[in-house]
Amino acid sequence: MPLQPLYLYGGPKPFIPPPWIPTNDTLRGGSSTSSLIPSTTHKNGVVFSGHLDTQTLGGAGFAAQFSPTEDVDPARWDLTEYEGMEVKIGGKGDGKAYTLVLKDDAASGSDDGYGLGEDVHYGNANGNQRREASLSWEARFDITKGEKKRDGEKGDVLNVWLPWKDFQATYRGQPVEGAGGWKGGRVTMVGFMMRR
Repeated sequence: MPLQPLYLYGGPKPFIPPPWIPTNDTLRGGSSTSSLIPSTTHKNGVVFSGHLDTQTLGGAGFAAQFSPTEDVDPARWDLTEYEGMEVKIGGKGDGKAYTLVLKDDAASGSDDGYGLGEDVHYGNANGNQRREASLSWEARFDITKGEKKRDGEKGDVLNVWLPWKDFQATYRGQPVEGAGGWKGGRVTMVGFMMRR
């Protein structure tokens, strides 16, 4: 029997509230910004926007939004039986590349199994919050590529399918050798990122 779609966000599940957490290169002295606000055209959708500054840090930069940890539902976020994730993008998009970031149980503690971990400051809606840097699983996608469908009267929707093998291990944006692709499991945090 085929698995039913499981929505982490979107569909019947609103993105906000609670507010998502901005994590931008201002942590490293950059000036990139990001925001995630409710969509006015797609029910339970959001608009991810901001400014990617690639000058201040010498050609590099990142802007991201992460789901709030208090929004985690252990049963709803268990993706063990699934093979990948689909991102639905409404409208024409901007033709740029983005990154979907997942954190899992292995990355949520101080021992992530790869000898990684240090304190960094992550910005949130109320200022800076100290969190421990940990392993991330990242899949980059181009929003001009995917399967276009009509979404009622709302116009085109681009469905981008990301199998687990596309999610590669990174630590602070750098690849982690020998980790391979994500094998699935329970997700503890989801993020959208643009970087250069």
